[in-house]
Amino acid sequence: MKSRFVTPAGILLGLAAFAAIAYGVNSPATSPDPALPAFEFHREGAASPEDAAKAMFLGIAKESPNDFVRHLLIGVCDGPIGTLQNFAECLHETKFIRNGISLTVYDLPKGIDTRKPIRIVATQAFDGENEQVKALRFEMLSTFYGDSFACVDVAAEGGDGLEYQTRFVVAKQNDRWYAMPRCRSAMSFYKIADAM
Repeated sequence: MKSRFVTPAGILLGLAAFAAIAYGVNSPATSPDPALPAFEFHREGAASPEDAAKAMFLGIAKESPNDFVRHLLIGVCDGPIGTLQNFAECLHETKFIRNGISLTVYDLPKGIDTRKPIRIVATQAFDGENEQVKALRFEMLSTFYGDSFACVDVAAEGGDGLEYQTRFVVAKQNDRWYAMPRCRSAMSFYKIADAM
């Protein structure tokens, strides 16, 4: 007749299996992934709103996080991981427009030719008396902070020889300018800019 009790050997065998699984889950990887080098921020403010927007345009056109963060406005709650998530989201959300057709950088037939000059189409400051702009002051506590804001329309030639245009929101902090990524936490700012 079989015993209904667990034997001490069975208990030890179960504990050994549990310990082996726990060690395998918690042990660090033996070698880092060479395809993913550590990302470092090299960020500074731009002298003008146009320079900040050009750097953001270049970062998205080249799909380059280093160019993306050059004059990037860091969110109130963003760290390195949040910033890279904003970069990925911005690549999908930024639309390049040609004759009313909106395309992401992934949809452009031949990408943006980053060897050609980037052209500033227009720069317009946010109206501080606008009720929506005033409401941004409350959102800034948890999203992006700036002393003042503007939108900058930027254009460049694609690899297909056609010109594509997009718009960025930039913020002034002290006397320097920073570009805001087009991501979820910046949608209220971009809603105002896109209506201008």
